[in-house]
Amino acid sequence: MLRSIFIFNEGGVSLYDKAYVGTHPDPTLVSGFLTAISGFSLEVIGKRITYVKIDTIHIHIFHMSPIQVMAITDKDKDISRNLLREIALLFIGRFSDKILKAGHSSETFQSFNDILEEIFGATQTKMKELPIIESLDGISILSLPRDLQNVAKYISLKGHVTPRGVGAHLNISIETAREKLEQLAKMKKVYTRNEGAETIYTI
Repeated sequence: MLRSIFIFNEGGVSLYDKAYVGTHPDPTLVSGFLTAISGFSLEVIGKRITYVKIDTIHIHIFHMSPIQVMAITDKDKDISRNLLREIALLFIGRFSDKILKAGHSSETFQSFNDILEEIFGATQTKMKELPIIESLDGISILSLPRDLQNVAKYISLKGHVTPRGVGAHLNISIETAREKLEQLAKMKKVYTRNEGAETIYTI
């Protein structure tokens, strides 16, 4: 069962939180916890942590710049990475111009209650989720065609990229980078989303 949802900006400022059942932790304490374990994970393994189990509580974390979504559940399968991704996309889509401007005291984001109600409903019934993509880990990267491996490694490290960013990092043209990213999307290795005229590729 889903217990709580939290959304923070990348600086750890609480933007939105909602309790579904049980004790609802203080967002400030949750933010400190998230900042600490994320920093530790980046320092030790070079990647953002996505899941923590504490006794019988399961904590799911999803990062999509410029926010982080955290869900606390009773079981590890009570919420999926795809659903967290959907929540992040919807939040960014609605509040992209406000995310970096408002803090925990703001009422700006409370209208997101309506969106979560649509996603979970009164009984927490899930809506249709985003298409499932395959995990982009070390083994799956090595199974890719050689010309896609460096692109896959970079997006695995960054979490989300643009053709311009990939081109600059790999010293290839933006068009070549876009073609390779589109190949990964067709292979169901990455998601795509549009932000204005820019296409973002994310895992």
